[in-house]
Amino acid sequence: MLVALAGKVSNPKGFDNLLAVLNGRSIKDYETVLKERKARYVAERDEINPRIDEIRRAMNGYAEQETSKLQVKRQNITQTIQSLNSDRNILLGQEKDRQNQLEQINQLTVQRLHRQSQLRSDASQTQKLLDEKANLQSEVAGKEEAVNALHRQVKSIDASIESAKTDLAKVQAQLDGYRSERAELETTPVVEICYNCEQVMPADKLAGAQKAKDEKLAEVEGFCKTAMASVDKYGGEIQQLQKQRQVLAKKAETAFADFQKTQADAQKRTAVINGTIQNRPEPEYSKDAEYNRLSDAIAKLQAQVGESVAVQLEAIENRKNEAQRERDAVNAALAQADRAKADKERIAQLEDKEQDLAQKIADIDRELGDCADYRAAESRLIESAVNGRFTHVQFKLFNYNLNGSIEDTCEAMLNGVPYMDLSTGQQILAGVDVINALSEHYGISVPLWIDHAESLTLPLEARSQVIELYAEKGMSELTIEVAEKKEAVAA
Repeated sequence: MLVALAGKVSNPKGFDNLLAVLNGRSIKDYETVLKERKARYVAERDEINPRIDEIRRAMNGYAEQETSKLQVKRQNITQTIQSLNSDRNILLGQEKDRQNQLEQINQLTVQRLHRQSQLRSDASQTQKLLDEKANLQSEVAGKEEAVNALHRQVKSIDASIESAKTDLAKVQAQLDGYRSERAELETTPVVEICYNCEQVMPADKLAGAQKAKDEKLAEVEGFCKTAMASVDKYGGEIQQLQKQRQVLAKKAETAFADFQKTQADAQKRTAVINGTIQNRPEPEYSKDAEYNRLSDAIAKLQAQVGESVAVQLEAIENRKNEAQRERDAVNAALAQADRAKADKERIAQLEDKEQDLAQKIADIDRELGDCADYRAAESRLIESAVNGRFTHVQFKLFNYNLNGSIEDTCEAMLNGVPYMDLSTGQQILAGVDVINALSEHYGISVPLWIDHAESLTLPLEARSQVIELYAEKGMSELTIEVAEKKEAVAA
């Protein structure tokens, strides 16, 4: 009521920037916005230091390293691995040529043995023994090659089984996904209630929704059947391959046992043959041109063949594994270096953000200070406008706290003394002053009753009819007197 009595109060001067950012809001609402924003910024700022400490503690577990040398080392190791892979492929590609060379060596060896037999032969039993020995060696070599061929076939089937298992796992994962989707579709009912109006959906809408669900379910069911067919296909391939492997493994086992028996029998028989012909003088084979030709050809082929492919592949694989382990160690070191660099950049970002938040908080504190100054200036203008309507009474409308905040209050005062501490006469004087101001503001005049008028010593300045009530000793009847000068009724 007092603010309405004061009328429109102009804005305090010197706060143009503040008023420009209000956008129709009150100072109090804007202060609330600023305090909420400051609380968010303070919370963000208070989270930064613990996060920086956490990153630094993590950085203690790994050291920052120079990466240029490590990158060069990794590149060299990678090139070495690529070279070893190339050597491996070349060896595998040359295996057929090597087998042909081994067959030629066996043939030449047989021919040289035959030539030895011819040189030692005297058309006697010795030649038969030598032929038998050569046949034994040829038989052992043939059975050994048969065992090796079966082992190669088993390894090839093992590779095919692993490949089929990988394909089966991928298709099985797809099938599991389709089955989960199908189960979800089957258990999820069609929505019958509209979520907007909470009414039952129209029949055509329900039918459309059910049709869409059925079509999606049919599509997923088709995916399931396709995936199941693929699972059955790969499962059948694996079973077929495993059966083939069992058959080949059994054949290899039988062939190896046969090879061992043949080799043992041949060794025993060869020992007997050697013992039989040992006493016969050996001819000087080096003087025979054909023998020398065969020996030279065998030596040349043996030099070309070198170690077996299995031995060479094992050596390449060992070198490759060692190189990969070394590359893994370099990659780990590079990863630590990259992480240390990233953590440093993150710390710098957090520190920049902390400074930015501190500046924003300081800006908000400045704006809050401006708001407090504005409210103080505005409150003084309001108090001045309100108190200008009264002759004696002064109203205290705001409390100014030590922390700069302002609280609303409404306390009437006379000469700086609060209303509750005034004497009865002073309270009457103050009340009349307030009634005069309100009567003038609202344009009405009311009869004014003043009780305990006997305690009034100050002059009344009422602008309407006044009825004063006095209490006097010895009066047994109510007496009414009219004071003409005051134009009021006294009793």
